[in-house]
Amino acid sequence: MKKHFTVKRALNLGFLGEGWDKCVINFRPFSYREVQDMQTGIEDKEESARKFLTLLKSHFIDGQGLVDGASVSIEASDIEDLPLEVITEASKVLTGQFDPK
Repeated sequence: MKKHFTVKRALNLGFLGEGWDKCVINFRPFSYREVQDMQTGIEDKEESARKFLTLLKSHFIDGQGLVDGASVSIEASDIEDLPLEVITEASKVLTGQFDPK
């Protein structure tokens, strides 16, 4: 049975602009094994992107965002509808490529 260590990484969405500074998405970070498994057998960029998005959604915990200025819950299924830069920043946070300060 795989162990899932209790670690949470928060992605602050303030980089999206005014009003987003209190919005956040919480994820469980990727393990080394998961990244290696994801990269195994990838044939093309499209398949790689699909696998990454599936892994990202499976690590989603919860989140808050804005719709027309109102605070709303973000669900795992919403991730692919957020701006692409959210996925890029999430990748950095979940693979340890960020400054926690």
